[in-house]
Amino acid sequence: MRRLRKVFIFAAIMLMMGLLLLFIPITISSIRPGISIKQEHFDSLMALQDMAAQLGEYPVSALVLYKDSIIGAGINTFRHKNEPLGHAEINAIENVFESMHYFDFRALSRDSLVLITSYEPCPMCKGVMVHLDIKKVYYLQPKKMRYRLQYLRKNLVFYFRVRRINVPGDQ
Repeated sequence: MRRLRKVFIFAAIMLMMGLLLLFIPITISSIRPGISIKQEHFDSLMALQDMAAQLGEYPVSALVLYKDSIIGAGINTFRHKNEPLGHAEINAIENVFESMHYFDFRALSRDSLVLITSYEPCPMCKGVMVHLDIKKVYYLQPKKMRYRLQYLRKNLVFYFRVRRINVPGDQ
């Protein structure tokens, strides 16, 4: 009976979220006007994207810019190097930390710090960007609706699976 109630609540929430998606744009960024980037940054993104494709990776590339200068670049490496965290955005940020200490990075003006990528960042990469306070993120190609719906479902299911550990003696 208890399991049936959980399933019913889950189904009701999914239905409500589905109806909500019909009336609200999937992302705020889809209704905001696009921005322009420098041709040299676009060319760098495309060159890195081609490099990723030649390695047999998903052709995704990313650049971290500070005051219009490239301070980090990355491509997907999760297939080539067997790295589960090897997304282009993560690799670009790690590239920044190869030449700069974490506290120096935190001291950079957030108004002048930009991450541009060839594909809309995944939830993992978004989490890293939020954690590092990278406020300006621009992408060339958006995720498909199917991916967004899958992520919504996975995110909701996660909260049904995650549990707090009771500390012994804590009643």
